[in-house]
Amino acid sequence: MIYILTSKKATVPSCLKIFEIVESFDNIPLRSIVILFSYGKLITSKDLIRYDLYNVHNSILPKYRGLHAFSWAMINGDKEVGYTLHKVDDGVDSGEIVSQVKFRIDSSDTINEVFKKAKEALDGWLANEILNIKNGNFKLTPQNEEEATFVRRRKEKDNQINWNSSSKNIHNLIRAVSPPYTDGAYTFYKDDKLFIEKSSLIEKPINKGMTGQIIAKYKDKGILVKTEDSAILIERINYKGISNSADKVFKTLDFRFYNFQNKD
Repeated sequence: MIYILTSKKATVPSCLKIFEIVESFDNIPLRSIVILFSYGKLITSKDLIRYDLYNVHNSILPKYRGLHAFSWAMINGDKEVGYTLHKVDDGVDSGEIVSQVKFRIDSSDTINEVFKKAKEALDGWLANEILNIKNGNFKLTPQNEEEATFVRRRKEKDNQINWNSSSKNIHNLIRAVSPPYTDGAYTFYKDDKLFIEKSSLIEKPINKGMTGQIIAKYKDKGILVKTEDSAILIERINYKGISNSADKVFKTLDFRFYNFQNKD
């Protein structure tokens, strides 16, 4: 028997429903094969001794060990993400690799679209790899520690936009935390948070205006905001719980979004 150990809030992909899905180690026989999927609790040294443990991690290890790996990868502008099935050891996502699956993402993909691609990748890969573990038809490959990178749990304050950054960096943040995954990347307007739901990059460089300043508006398309290196098209925003095209909220040009620490 193979057990899938997950948390109560996790959405388990359909490919894993052929296995026994549990939410704790209770009643799992000793030395059973246990696959961790979105399981957030600490694995103890006793667990490592009692069970044959493997983990499904949402990055191409050894890169992005830790939490919220997809979002961090998108923020960094990665064009490829994936999953790693690896043996659990006493480190953080550092165990030997059983198998990996990779898929491409586009610069226009939001985190929600990446999750859809991730589900498709899992459905075509994971169950078969788990069965290979059951049948002993696999080989463990050590991770290259020199290539390891680590990421931490993201906090809401990490989603604040820095208008002194490049258009690409701002756009990557917006799409990496887009609703409903989080409330979204935000800035401030009239002392309240204004969440940006959708943005697009423009190809030509723009030099006029100050960073954070609205320098153009387009009917039913949004507003153009100056960034460190050019400008970014802000298409949809959510202000005080109301989602709207950005040009419907800002009627005139020259309003400037300030970074919170520089406000006033």
